[in-house]
Amino acid sequence: MMSILSLACREDHFAAWDGHVFFGVRTARDGFFLDELQAFRARFLARLAVTVALSDEDVPTSLAAAYPGFAFARGFVHAVAGERMKGRYGDVRAYVAGPPPMVDASLRLLLREARLPPADIATISSAEAKAKERRWASTIVTCSSVRAARPARCRPTPRRTSRASRAGVQKANRQGDVRVNKAGCFSQCGHGPMIVVYPENVWYAGVQESDLDEILSSHIIGATPSSACGTIPA
Repeated sequence: MMSILSLACREDHFAAWDGHVFFGVRTARDGFFLDELQAFRARFLARLAVTVALSDEDVPTSLAAAYPGFAFARGFVHAVAGERMKGRYGDVRAYVAGPPPMVDASLRLLLREARLPPADIATISSAEAKAKERRWASTIVTCSSVRAARPARCRPTPRRTSRASRAGVQKANRQGDVRVNKAGCFSQCGHGPMIVVYPENVWYAGVQESDLDEILSSHIIGATPSSACGTIPA
């Protein structure tokens, strides 16, 4: 789905067409891709809307404050989308991706309530999505510290860590196969600030900006986990 959005933005699709992105997660800590979605929306403020639906918790005020350009709602993503899009399905083409229960619920909404023809609905399964993800050699996930009661040691280093990680990837000219995402909270605040590198699933603890060059050069470029800072078992 992110690849579809990226292509649409590169082709300036939203210069002429409205886009409505509904992104469903369980809790704030599951909010991957929020930075990427924010960057997409920044290019097309008048045409591209993003709504984040949290199914298992109320929307934290800190999360809404961190992404003021997004709309937030409590509920399952298909229900939130159905409410927000009611009466606005004319000339719509829908793209649905995610776990099978979510895809099934969304398809029922689009076919039975929105009355979209099947030809105007495209789906991608979790298995297909995972296959597409394999094009990334590495994924760096940083904690975004959206918890209001986060420890002092995690303020404001995680945001600087995310920015510095992206800058390091670009400096190494690896943005084509290495991506940087932010998670909400790893529930490992005693070890923070943290970053996790996939697919090796290495969890780096107590990460400071000064550690990032070594982690990037050793782990991302050299394929050898870094000893610049501590790690914890995955």
